[in-house]
Amino acid sequence: MGSVYRLPRHIEGTGMNDWDNTFPPLHLRARSARFGRALHYEAVRGHGEVVGLVSLYRDRERANTVEVAFWVDPVHRGRGMGTELCRLGAERARRLPGIGRVVMACAEENAAAQRIAEKVGAVLLQVLPDGCLYRGGLCAVHLYLL
Repeated sequence: MGSVYRLPRHIEGTGMNDWDNTFPPLHLRARSARFGRALHYEAVRGHGEVVGLVSLYRDRERANTVEVAFWVDPVHRGRGMGTELCRLGAERARRLPGIGRVVMACAEENAAAQRIAEKVGAVLLQVLPDGCLYRGGLCAVHLYLL
């Protein structure tokens, strides 16, 4: 616990540079940048076991807003990993330069993601009707402020 990791490369054009990281037992390891507006991390536990993914997406229309998205490997679900990944992603997003707002979006039918939002103290900002495809159909999207 407590090792320091320095990212080996600069992610150009994103303004998302957070090179100095001290990791708890579950930590985020830099994975890649995409289209100059996103950071992707592997969620790693112990000696390199990947248990999920976290992505931070900079809003194209509101440059001071970052959306936290996460995925937990089905083998590790139901153990609080999603809650921890959401917390870690939000903490990482808040440390990025120029970020004033961190949000999370989830499908209305995704009850697990809504419970995670509640556990991390997120505030429901709005519900967007027919905002996304979820399991083959259109459904509303809940947008939370983290």
